[in-house]
Amino acid sequence: MANNNIEFEDWYAILNVEQDATTTQIQNAYRKLARKYHPDKNKSQEAVVMFEKISIANTTLCDENKRIIFDSQLLAKKEKKRKEQEMDNVRKKMKQDLFERENQFKKRKENDLNSKRNVEMENEQFRQNYINELKKQSKQQQQQQQQHTDDSYTQESLVIKLKWRNKLGYTKDQILDILSSYGTVDTFTMVDNCSSSYVIALATFSQLESLYQIIARKDDLKKNFNIKIERLKGTSSNESGNTTTTTTTTTTTTTTTSSNNFNTTTTTTTSYNDITIDEDEEDDILAKMKNFKKGGP
Repeated sequence: MANNNIEFEDWYAILNVEQDATTTQIQNAYRKLARKYHPDKNKSQEAVVMFEKISIANTTLCDENKRIIFDSQLLAKKEKKRKEQEMDNVRKKMKQDLFERENQFKKRKENDLNSKRNVEMENEQFRQNYINELKKQSKQQQQQQQQHTDDSYTQESLVIKLKWRNKLGYTKDQILDILSSYGTVDTFTMVDNCSSSYVIALATFSQLESLYQIIARKDDLKKNFNIKIERLKGTSSNESGNTTTTTTTTTTTTTTTSSNNFNTTTTTTTSYNDITIDEDEEDDILAKMKNFKKGGP
């Protein structure tokens, strides 16, 4: 009843007996299963297959020679399965180790990348802080320089230069009286320049407002009194080819404190460098000054 097309089967397992079972035990197991799967009692397809298997198992295991051959085959099969299982275990372990190494590599790479990013962020933050600090210092320096410039400019720019022809014969009191009609003069200095046909005077102010009032009306002074007003901002360059003089003078300066009365006398020693004198004509005012009345134009 053997069928060569049937794949290898463990006949001991088919009969549900141990490998060291006796022939009697094998036959008893066969009879029990034959009653269950006999085609006359069980018409199912499974019963047909099982009846054929238990018949082959009984024939093989009850024959001593066949049983010896089968036992050797079964042993080889089990050994092969054992080795395959070991190989599977080895492969599984290798696969697991590879997986763990890959994970470790990925994790290490990710940590390195995060560390690099952190270093780059720290460097960028340091660079930005350094730039901000430089900007802050530069801004402070610019503010200090601007403040110094503003202070210097304010101190230097509170001076105006007045110039008129010598033949007009203006006195210091007359000039102060004229200027007081436009704003408050803090100090007034006549520059000694006898060799010139022009008279130079310098007026200083303690407040910019007073200076602005006079500067704003310099055209009136030019028109009515032929007095030229120029604001000084320090030493002037000799770019236009005009004559420049350096003069040191000691004068007595009279300041007004109220209503055109000159009550305070101040002696001032002043050094004025590089005063520019041009040769514009101013000879139509003498008649007007003869009729000038103290108190304004």
